[in-house]
Amino acid sequence: IERIINPFAERVIDTLTDLRVTPEVTTQIAELIAAGGIPIGYGNHEGHGDGIAIVKVAEYVRNISFQIPDHPVKGLAVIFAASYSSGHQGEELRRSYNLLVGGGRNKGVEPVPATRKKDEGYGMSREHILREMRPLIRKLHEGFGIVILPEGSVQGGRPRPGAKNIDEINGMIEVNNTKLIDLFNMA
Repeated sequence: IERIINPFAERVIDTLTDLRVTPEVTTQIAELIAAGGIPIGYGNHEGHGDGIAIVKVAEYVRNISFQIPDHPVKGLAVIFAASYSSGHQGEELRRSYNLLVGGGRNKGVEPVPATRKKDEGYGMSREHILREMRPLIRKLHEGFGIVILPEGSVQGGRPRPGAKNIDEINGMIEVNNTKLIDLFNMA
């Protein structure tokens, strides 16, 4: 089944995204990787479709790395809500994850589910959050970069305190009051 689903998922990802990067950015990323740098992505989580865009970024970074001797970066490890893949957010989201995960892995994404504070509202426990981060550490040792989507914990896009126009989409908001703060500060 994976031989059918994964190529289909890759085509869906390619069809839904159009990553455009200047040659200067590509050169800068290549120089950072060649110098031993580890890519760290910080994204604004505004919906479940952002994972598709991250797959394209991972593929882009991995392809740059392939041009460097010993290609040190294998892709990106992405921390995401455990409730997404478990079905706690809904059966449709779980199915979309199951459909796309293989294609994403083929393009260089390694998903790392973590139970967020918000996931407790879905009936999930954060008792094993430190254990959940072990795969992330393994992936870093294996040569993967990391992507952090802290807005998934602080509801990116909501109005800033004191905003006059509550319909304004504010994009990224500083991370606060979240268990990911230490990881964010490390990044």
